[in-house]
Amino acid sequence: MFINRIYELELLNKKLELFLNWNWKNTYHHAFLGLRRTGKTYLLQHFASQSKEKVKIVYLNISKYKISPYSFSLWFISQFIDAIYWKPGDIYDKVDDVQILKQWQNIEKLYDENKIDIAMNKVFEFITYLSEKYGKFLVILDEFQDFFSFTNYPKLKNIEAIFRDNLENQKNIFYIVSWSFPSILKWILNNPKHYLYSHFEISDIYNFDKENSKKLIKSLRVDLKKQDIENIFYLSWGNPYLIVNLTPEIIVGEDLNPLLNKNLFNTNGKIYNYFLYILEESLNKIPGNTSLLWVLKEVCFADGINTTQISKNICLQIWVVQKALKLLSKVDIIYSSLDKKWYIQNYIFKYFLKYYFLGIDDFEYEKSNYLKNKVNILQEEFARTSQDLWKTKEFEVYYEIKENQWKEWKWIKLPKFKVIKKNYYTEYGDEIDIYSETIRGKKWVFELKYKKKQVWLKEVDKFIRKIDVDRYVYISKSWFVDSVYKEYKDDKKVFLIQL
Repeated sequence: MFINRIYELELLNKKLELFLNWNWKNTYHHAFLGLRRTGKTYLLQHFASQSKEKVKIVYLNISKYKISPYSFSLWFISQFIDAIYWKPGDIYDKVDDVQILKQWQNIEKLYDENKIDIAMNKVFEFITYLSEKYGKFLVILDEFQDFFSFTNYPKLKNIEAIFRDNLENQKNIFYIVSWSFPSILKWILNNPKHYLYSHFEISDIYNFDKENSKKLIKSLRVDLKKQDIENIFYLSWGNPYLIVNLTPEIIVGEDLNPLLNKNLFNTNGKIYNYFLYILEESLNKIPGNTSLLWVLKEVCFADGINTTQISKNICLQIWVVQKALKLLSKVDIIYSSLDKKWYIQNYIFKYFLKYYFLGIDDFEYEKSNYLKNKVNILQEEFARTSQDLWKTKEFEVYYEIKENQWKEWKWIKLPKFKVIKKNYYTEYGDEIDIYSETIRGKKWVFELKYKKKQVWLKEVDKFIRKIDVDRYVYISKSWFVDSVYKEYKDDKKVFLIQL
């Protein structure tokens, strides 16, 4: 059952139409960023199945073929050949085009000669040739972070440059990528010094909000009571993978203790091993730093801790601690709040770490405390974290608008503003998140709703009634209900953006 992700599908369908109608720019490729098991692959596969009648599809989960550049190249080209010919067998069985066979043989020869960088460049030149000869391709690269692991090969240090240089010449290829370490890719794609800067628009894939979590839970179990559904939502934190795995196991009408003991406080449990997988995969991205676990342990056992205190507690120089914190935040295990203290990203992940660090025997006291009033604690933590993120996001959007004047931004062509004000108040005392005026006197206003819930029509109507201007931009972290799109899809004064 496909739930949520309505906005993401609409966004991709709009881009696909632009691509198929030749209204295409190299900045229109798309990147979906989200932690492991938040539904990125399911979304991409669902979109691919919807689009297979419109365009040739190439789908690759790179994590399965990251053994070597050669195995990646063979599989990558094979997927293109499959999209063209739809025949079983290897490349030589499928292809009746002499030129294609010749080019593939040349690539194999380069690999045999250990000319890896030249061979990889020829791979991308080859798919450019295929797209020019056989038409448009939608290329989906799942787990794109593993593509960058090829830089470990001494003769392939410029893999990013190879990809970028070829991407700029591929007018018949639309790339969609997914990435499981959001902070790293955001740094790459938003860094003007990086090869991939400005080529991909970014969408964050979060866990489900409460409403869509309930839809998923109810689709899996029709016999659950209201409190059972609430318990699963707060235990899973809206993670679709955990919802699917935990919902069949919950006992109707009972508390969370049996489910927690079996799945979180148990080295064979599904939640325990899910978090262990995240921890190990994250630390594998930042090897060679023995201080990481020491620093992570300090953050885990504190209810918010600053850099200086961590340095004192573990007797490490403050620059070493700062480096470790930066690396851990890059792989989205921890975050820094407005109080300049460090926290674990996910409250339940925090308790997994306590169990991981303490061991079974020493954790018994912690476990009994945790089980008391757990749902209430989670709700408070969730609200506090969401509020911090909202405030931070307002500043991010404000500076994004300032930096992207006269540019395409989130599907909008922004003008040059002579005035941009944050937290502007109208003559009637209504607050506007961002108010701006163009050089020619056109007025724009921006509203940001950074909450994990859908935006209803009455909320957009209320925003528009606050002030009479030329353009209204409503920005939501989650998505808009269908009635909003129905009401405003043809209104040229109103723009709807999902972050």
